[in-house]
Amino acid sequence: MIKSPKYRIVVSSIFIISALAVILIGIEMDNSINIVKNEEVTYLKEKVDNAKWKFKYEIGTIEKMLKVAVNFADNSVLTPSSFEENNNFAIPFLKSFSRLKTFVIADVNGNEYAITKEEGTWLSSINIFDNGNIYEKKDRWKITNNKVDTIDKWISAPNEYDPRRRPWFQMALGNEINHQINWTNPYVFHTQMMPGITVSVKSTKQNPVAVVGLDILLTDMSDFTMKISEDKLSKAFILTNDLKILGVPFYSNMMSEKDIKSLLMKDYKTLKQASFTNAVSKWTTLEKNKYEPFTYHADNNKWYCQIVPYNLEGDKYFLMGIIIPESSLHKSANFIRIVSLLIFSLAFVLLIRIASIQLIRLYKKR
Repeated sequence: MIKSPKYRIVVSSIFIISALAVILIGIEMDNSINIVKNEEVTYLKEKVDNAKWKFKYEIGTIEKMLKVAVNFADNSVLTPSSFEENNNFAIPFLKSFSRLKTFVIADVNGNEYAITKEEGTWLSSINIFDNGNIYEKKDRWKITNNKVDTIDKWISAPNEYDPRRRPWFQMALGNEINHQINWTNPYVFHTQMMPGITVSVKSTKQNPVAVVGLDILLTDMSDFTMKISEDKLSKAFILTNDLKILGVPFYSNMMSEKDIKSLLMKDYKTLKQASFTNAVSKWTTLEKNKYEPFTYHADNNKWYCQIVPYNLEGDKYFLMGIIIPESSLHKSANFIRIVSLLIFSLAFVLLIRIASIQLIRLYKKR
């Protein structure tokens, strides 16, 4: 039986449409792979930008509060030798931002007032001079029903502590630019004997010249990085420029405060987690595009990482990093790819169905 020209056209059309559909599905699959790669890099950059924005907010808040404090010092509202007046200023000041633990003001004569926020209590101290020795008068107290409830008072034995020798004081005093904010390198605080960083500013309007400082514990920096990491898709960390740990990445809810403290100010290799150490080790080998995303392998998985500088005043900076496993990134990208393929497959089936209906109609007409 000789097939009609219309029949041949329909059959040919079916083959052409089928071939085009197969080609389009192949192109779509290739595009989907590129989408996955682009989405991984885009998602990682968004994570880093988000972490920097949050950290900038924290740092910006601290710097603004320090500027408020130094303005009070400039106007002699705050002085190193006044106790109750300073308490009245410092308590609401420290309460307003949980990451600040200590407020301090000291002058070039060695006078110092400091207040530290503890767990449920406050510790105030002021220097006393006697026969060339420095004593610290200390009060520990708490606030109950808006009243000060003194827990303990004592005067320390003469010690070698002198605020004028501390890094936060010397940096600010030596800074020729008035009111410029200074960030110390990490060091161990005298009051709490815990590692942290002090932000300080010089007040030249006070006589004698004084320095105002705010303390940030490194455990609070780790609290920041671990909260960013808790989505379990990414892990954030903060390092010094010589690769010592300032902010610990989140790996387990079982990490105790003792575990975290044992890692602070230590070389990054101290944290025995391949996904973290391999990332930093790979980063140190990069000569070009150091601050762009890169890939590496750890724990039988491919990982993405980006490490960028966070600049502070002067030449100081931290290194902030985000690491993300490829398997986690693929979940969202694969969903898009599957949806795209389903749409193309349905379209292909629909076209075949339409062509089949046309063939049946032709047979019936014959």
